[in-house]
Amino acid sequence: MTGGLSGPAIKPIAVHLVSRVYRGIARSTGTPIIGMGGIQFWQDAVEFILAGASAVAVGTALFVDPSTPNKICEGLDEYLQKIGMDRLKDLVGTLELPEEMPPPKTAYV
Repeated sequence: MTGGLSGPAIKPIAVHLVSRVYRGIARSTGTPIIGMGGIQFWQDAVEFILAGASAVAVGTALFVDPSTPNKICEGLDEYLQKIGMDRLKDLVGTLELPEEMPPPKTAYV
């Protein structure tokens, strides 16, 4: 039997991959992405949405607190009000990334 990573352990990787898929495919084709992996708080959901997720899924956090989805929705609503936006959809993929930089040159000894 083998185990895997879930929850907060994979969040940075999951957000990165959502961003890559959004910029590489989903943005131009209008394909929705469901972001998942480490979403426990509304701030986590915002990170995925800014990266390009149209929706988010909550998994491991439900073991800690079954009301997590309700709390996330309430937090997202308050966040939208605070920043003066009406629709969460307007945040999808709005993360600004620095220009692509060339990979560093590696010196082989």
